[in-house]
Amino acid sequence: MLCCKCRWSAPETPPSSPLSETPSCPRIPDPAIPEGGGPVHMYPVQVLQMTSPASFHVQIFNEEAKALVDGLAKQAAVCLLTAPPPPGGGSTSPVSPEKRKWKVGDYALAEYNDRMLHRVRVEVLLNYDLVEVYYVDYGNKECVDSRSLFPLPLSLSAFPAQVFCCKLAGVTPVPVADKKEGMAGVWSKDSVYAFTEIVASNKKLCMKLQDVASSPVTVSLSSDGKDVGELLRERGFAV
Repeated sequence: MLCCKCRWSAPETPPSSPLSETPSCPRIPDPAIPEGGGPVHMYPVQVLQMTSPASFHVQIFNEEAKALVDGLAKQAAVCLLTAPPPPGGGSTSPVSPEKRKWKVGDYALAEYNDRMLHRVRVEVLLNYDLVEVYYVDYGNKECVDSRSLFPLPLSLSAFPAQVFCCKLAGVTPVPVADKKEGMAGVWSKDSVYAFTEIVASNKKLCMKLQDVASSPVTVSLSSDGKDVGELLRERGFAV
């Protein structure tokens, strides 16, 4: 069971439905931000995508949350394999990617480096049939061929996105005089690298919610029991 009260509860296995039953525009619920426990409650998390201490994506990290994310990817593969062949045949796979005019905001399935299908949202329409998509369960953006996108099965639209964007509480970047590196209010490349190193190399990363109404959500992080904001200040990257 989850260690915190959240806006979703994960079943053991996501229900299946073939791709042929997919509605035209299914939507995925907004990220499940933990509730309850107050600002003193600690949540085990992993930071998956980092732009700076002012913008990074967090995923609740426990066995149930991991099982749900893995289950979504596996269920996407099951939907693909069990879907009926397209009318007229002529395809060597059980189903072909949806040949349609995708729109910004549409949800779909896209392959990633692990060769698994994952849930995505179309963010930007580019040239030559390319689109930029946002992986709603991981936080990263990638450029893909729109002709390789699969329609999102209805069963996979029932679960909230599994990451949410955060900013680190109580820190501001140290002003940098070099224009190539940054300016007042902007995190330098070195400070972003230091933040990435701290949160990526830890053995135990925990999060406290400070302001869930802000956008991004304001949080504090501790890495192996040490406050991440304080670590940045000690290294001279934050005030």
